[in-house]
Amino acid sequence: MNNTENANRYLRYLHYISILSIIATVCIIAFLGITTYCDGDLYYNMSTGEWEQVEDGWSRWLSDYIAAGGEFSDPSTYPTGYNADGTLAYGNNSSQSATPTPSTSSPTSITTSKTCDHHYVDEVTVEPTCSIAGEMTSTCNKCGDSYTSEIPPTGRHTYTSEITVEASCDHTGVETFTCTECGDSYTTIIPMLEHEYTAKTTKKETCTEPGVVTYTCERCGDSYTEEIPAIGHKEEESPLILKQVGYFTEGKAQYHCERCGEVLREEVIPARYPMYYLYIIIGLGVAILAVIIGISIKIKKRFG
Repeated sequence: MNNTENANRYLRYLHYISILSIIATVCIIAFLGITTYCDGDLYYNMSTGEWEQVEDGWSRWLSDYIAAGGEFSDPSTYPTGYNADGTLAYGNNSSQSATPTPSTSSPTSITTSKTCDHHYVDEVTVEPTCSIAGEMTSTCNKCGDSYTSEIPPTGRHTYTSEITVEASCDHTGVETFTCTECGDSYTTIIPMLEHEYTAKTTKKETCTEPGVVTYTCERCGDSYTEEIPAIGHKEEESPLILKQVGYFTEGKAQYHCERCGEVLREEVIPARYPMYYLYIIIGLGVAILAVIIGISIKIKKRFG
């Protein structure tokens, strides 16, 4: 039973504390004249003298009349949308447009109008080039206010190239680069090309005389020559027989070049038998003839 009474007693205490907390909160709000602002609402900050916008996503509590040092003295100079105690008469003041200014009739009186919390959107209205500045227009998407600012030149040229002087074997070429936007240009040197020679035999070599090959460049016509060495004679394998060889007489042969027909040499062909063989035969014949004649004379003398 005691536990139940204690529990009921605690519950009553908590109930009284909750009611007292609610009453204290209401009294404080009523006393201070606090106004609740929601995300996106505009409020006038009496400390800075400027309109500010709630953008932090949580409710904000302000007491403008306390910041001003008390209630506004002259109802004609109340800020638009404000009560005499400095609290807002309604929640959202986004339609206000000018900044509150202090009244000259009273140090504590303020006249108000609200400035636009500009939100500018940038748009490039003149594109910059490599050497000419562009223009950017910034326009408030709330009130239409706008201003322009300069966009510096990009400094980045867009060049196209053109061969203005063709390079060849005997001179360098020129390539010109021109910016398509501003006309700026510069040139570079194209290295000289190498010759492209083709060879042609302009004089054919012979067995005894050299030939000539001429090299001519197809690009510029430059030319030079080189000597082709003489190829030399080539002796034919079968000679020309000028005199047939005999048994005891020599023959004669002549050798020519197979290419040009020039006589290269003559050659004596030895006889089939040496000449002294003929002399021996003649001597033997004479001796035999002498013996026959001697025998014939002896026979005639004996039988004659």
